[in-house]
Amino acid sequence: MNKIIKLIEFFKSVDRNNLEDYIDKEKELNEFKKKYSLSNDNKIDEDNKKKRDDEKKKNGVHIYLNKNYKFLYIGQFNNYKMEGKGIFYDYKGNKYEGDFKNNKKNGLGIYYFIDGKKYIGNFIDNKMCGYGHLFYTNNYIFKGEWMDNQKNGMGVLYYKNKNKIYIRFIGKWEEDDMEYGEYNFDNGDKYIGEFSDNKKNGCGVYIYINGIKYKGFWEKDLKNGIGIILNKNKIKYAGEWQKNKKNGFGIYYFDNNDRYEGKWKDDEIIGKGKYYYNNGEIEERDFDMLKKRK
Repeated sequence: MNKIIKLIEFFKSVDRNNLEDYIDKEKELNEFKKKYSLSNDNKIDEDNKKKRDDEKKKNGVHIYLNKNYKFLYIGQFNNYKMEGKGIFYDYKGNKYEGDFKNNKKNGLGIYYFIDGKKYIGNFIDNKMCGYGHLFYTNNYIFKGEWMDNQKNGMGVLYYKNKNKIYIRFIGKWEEDDMEYGEYNFDNGDKYIGEFSDNKKNGCGVYIYINGIKYKGFWEKDLKNGIGIILNKNKIKYAGEWQKNKKNGFGIYYFDNNDRYEGKWKDDEIIGKGKYYYNNGEIEERDFDMLKKRK
């Protein structure tokens, strides 16, 4: 165990951007190898090379330092290859503990990122693939399906605060982006629908904390297209939207069951329209003229 700790410390101490340090470490490595009888890819002489190759072919647990110090592997070998359980350090400072097959991360494992994140789950050919958990440094956790190192499939993103769990998003992911599902906002609002580039895009329902709902189309997080506003499941407005405001033709329903049908611009009624009274009477109004009179 002592020699493993020393080798790890040695491996992490190499400054790969400093040529002089790199050369010095090369000399130091040769002495280190002789002392602990370790194998790596650097040529010393034919006897040591043969000894190294013979050792690498053996099945069992070995320590392997890649040439140019690109990675350090401590674990099981099978017929020339890293296979079985092992620990893998790369030159960037990332660490992996888990299953290997055919010299690659395959199976269950834990990956420690240099920036503090941690992934626990399945790997296929060195990539996060299958089911896994990703623990972020800001208390967020993702649990779900992965493909090619990206969130793909069903999953939930949540965070913990004072032993309570708050779900941020639950639904379907594609290439690390939200595709369809339920997103919960800090203020208590909720959105259920389609996403693109992690923004509300397509068809969806936005539920405000006060109970008012918008059902319709979205573009880049803004109401855009056809949509309706409901209050206590009663329609208040049905019509066209542009950039989060009523724009185009729309129908507005009053609390007394009157309604107005006409054109809107930036949330205001414009031009000519029809006002339908709850007693059946219809009145045409020119709102532009009314504004001029005022």
